[in-house]
Amino acid sequence: MTNPEKICDLLKSSNNAYCDDCLGRFLEINRHEVRTITSSFGLTTEFEKTSTICPGQCSTREKLVTRYNSKLQSFVQAGR
Repeated sequence: MTNPEKICDLLKSSNNAYCDDCLGRFLEINRHEVRTITSSFGLTTEFEKTSTICPGQCSTREKLVTRYNSKLQSFVQAGR
């Protein structure tokens, strides 16, 4: 499984948004590679990047996080 696939699977299986640092720690991927991957995810409608408190291990400060946009995907799959 590629690193983008690992990140995608984690974000889709979670109802949370995570910062690049936490994604890197959870998946044992270099933070800089995670940033490159999540930056490209943020350009799609499937994912969104927003500034909020990360629910991961670093939840003490506001950061840019990536979240799977499940509401949009449900809308698209319903054919609306």
